[in-house]
Amino acid sequence: MKANIHLSNKLARFFFCLVMGFLYPILSHAQLPTVAVDYRPYSTQCMVKVLKNMGWSFNTESAENSFSAPKECVADSLTKLQPELQINMNPSSNDERALRFNLEMAYMSSGTNCAFQTRLAEAALTATKKLKRNKLYIFTPFWTKDDIRLGTLKKEWQQTACYENSVRCFVPTKEKKSKAIEALYGSVFSSDCGVGLELAEYATIKELFGAKAFDTHFTNPEIFVGDIVGLPTSSSFTRGAKADRILPANGLSYAKSGYRNFIGVSGYVGSVFNSTFLDDQSNQNENFMIVNISKAASDQFLKNGGLSYYEEYMHKAWELSQKISKEELRVIENLAFGDRLEKATDITVQMNLPPESGIGVGPTTIEFLTMLQDPFLNETQIYVHPFGPRNIAWHIARLAQLNPRTPYMLRFYPDVMHRGVLNRWVKSQLDDCQSGSEK
Repeated sequence: MKANIHLSNKLARFFFCLVMGFLYPILSHAQLPTVAVDYRPYSTQCMVKVLKNMGWSFNTESAENSFSAPKECVADSLTKLQPELQINMNPSSNDERALRFNLEMAYMSSGTNCAFQTRLAEAALTATKKLKRNKLYIFTPFWTKDDIRLGTLKKEWQQTACYENSVRCFVPTKEKKSKAIEALYGSVFSSDCGVGLELAEYATIKELFGAKAFDTHFTNPEIFVGDIVGLPTSSSFTRGAKADRILPANGLSYAKSGYRNFIGVSGYVGSVFNSTFLDDQSNQNENFMIVNISKAASDQFLKNGGLSYYEEYMHKAWELSQKISKEELRVIENLAFGDRLEKATDITVQMNLPPESGIGVGPTTIEFLTMLQDPFLNETQIYVHPFGPRNIAWHIARLAQLNPRTPYMLRFYPDVMHRGVLNRWVKSQLDDCQSGSEK
């Protein structure tokens, strides 16, 4: 379904400044923020060229200035999205201001947001798959040992000042910051999953921009990696003091604006009870980034009312898991890992139990299995370093075995992808065009 916006030259001239403020959220059609860039320094030619590069098509035989864009971001590829991104330009109009107004509205629409989202989704999968393939990565053990944690990354990363003189904060050593990211794909190093999330976000941004643009449009201090307590006062692009973020709260804005907008969102699966209830301290929080999701998962999330619903839901699932054997939980974990959970039944679980266990699958196990078949839990792929993309249900079943004495909850972090990265992505292309440095 598309929305058409028609802007007459007279209206554009009269209401230019006023409309920019009041129609900004209306014309975007999405519940998420749209592009916020000062377009005055850029030529009309560059504004057109960048929109074309994003996937917009132009009709220069139109009798009016208008554009059409999808109301929701549901296209899973740029090829499917492009037919919905249409801009009409009146060639007989000599009103440059009206023309630029039309272009700016297109930039601010849900169409540009969705064009960005299709590329972000590709970048997130590319980055996390490359990180996952690094067999030299070591999880956690040496993160507290200064002389070991960097491993062979010492040529690409260096220590930097951070919170209370902590030594566990780093920035790239060279101007080619893309090389520092690429080094993560095949070097010996270690970290916790919190730093793993930071690396996944930077790697996604690098894959989104490409090496040349990433090196040009980001500074070394912005690619800041380190202790979570030091991030708020750092120059980190994603978590620092000047990070351009939105607060997703219950997460409903993503579902309302199109299920593809979930991709790139970060958060954590955290233990509800304190550390005295943890048998495995290193698995008290799973920091994640969403890398894929189905429409059914988003629809179920919206229907249920967002994250607040899943807090109680996961608490009930934990109560059930306490009455289930670890052998059964392991089978369910394996089914979730193999994306076989959706059609699994009591017979499936029984057939995958070791015959010598003598365990008979009971109603509690089936109820727990059914709960994990919830589309949002089963069809939302999250990247947790170093496991790679897995569905949320897999993490629930896994954590129920490692820390059976505490339930877990889902939370979203403040989101930089759909604001800060979006704005920088658009501005970088306009800057490159204006300076003539575009390939």
